[in-house]
Amino acid sequence: MATPTITEHSAVGHWTTGRSGTRVQLTETLLRDGAQAMPEEALQYFSVDRKMSVINELIALGMPGIEVASFAHPRVLPQFADAEEIISRLPKDTSITFRAVTPNLRGLQRASRAGAPGLVTMIGMLSCSEEYQRRNVQKSIEDGLDELAKMLDYSRAEGIRLIAGAGVAFECPYEGHIDPARVVSIVNRLASIGFDEVWMGDTFGMASAPSVYALLAELRSQQPNMTFGVHLHNRHGLALANVLAAVDAGVTMFDTSMLGIGAGSVIPGNRTEMGNVATEEVAHLAESLGWATGIDLVGLRELGLQLAGEAGLDIRSRVLRTGISTA
Repeated sequence: MATPTITEHSAVGHWTTGRSGTRVQLTETLLRDGAQAMPEEALQYFSVDRKMSVINELIALGMPGIEVASFAHPRVLPQFADAEEIISRLPKDTSITFRAVTPNLRGLQRASRAGAPGLVTMIGMLSCSEEYQRRNVQKSIEDGLDELAKMLDYSRAEGIRLIAGAGVAFECPYEGHIDPARVVSIVNRLASIGFDEVWMGDTFGMASAPSVYALLAELRSQQPNMTFGVHLHNRHGLALANVLAAVDAGVTMFDTSMLGIGAGSVIPGNRTEMGNVATEEVAHLAESLGWATGIDLVGLRELGLQLAGEAGLDIRSRVLRTGISTA
């Protein structure tokens, strides 16, 4: 197959910002991605009992997906030392998609022993930046693909749904612009391994809307049977524009984090300054455009304000700061 050529500027002028009635599916990541950017005093607030109450409150508010833990080694990310207990306490009688992250086969095995089969969708992570991949998991991209193949074999034997996350798919502070052809090649490899769902990450919040549209449109063209989601950070305040671009490219599943809190595990500078696209802002945007989320936005805002006040968290979301527009 010839290496694809993707021109970002070809996307400009083709956006329609979706149609009224479009359904977008959000996965709340405050307890995982958000926990990677919280100060220590906030992490102390989120005991296992408090995490479980937040999960149950999100279920009641209609959140379709909740990312509950990471199975990175606790020496690396000690805030997730309770991952096994969280999995063991998840409600079994719900249609909510619970999800947890694992960087390797060992983490997947831990999740299996904790009760993930039939209950938790695991997401195996890979970076599209060689330098970030090396810093994050001390492996090359090729080694990471080999690891994901082993993980997929194991997950099938254990009855665990495993999907893939392709992070740093647009820009990298270490490498600069990531060649879209490289990203397409990685996704094609993931498809050949047997993955049917891949989440594309703007891990550093540096992507432009044209680049998001162009890459997702090309990926959907090359892999029409693949399901795609998007994980967006908001470093430069462009995440909502990138949501619009993704929807126009036909991708309607998004990772979001309440209060706009979140960061990658290996980033230059202060990770508390990074920020994810805020769940309540995406839900508000969706409501303003006539999109369906199934989420109680008023209740979500109330929960966000409560958590911010009790845990002492900064509020990055304007919906939390200024309220919900009724115009």
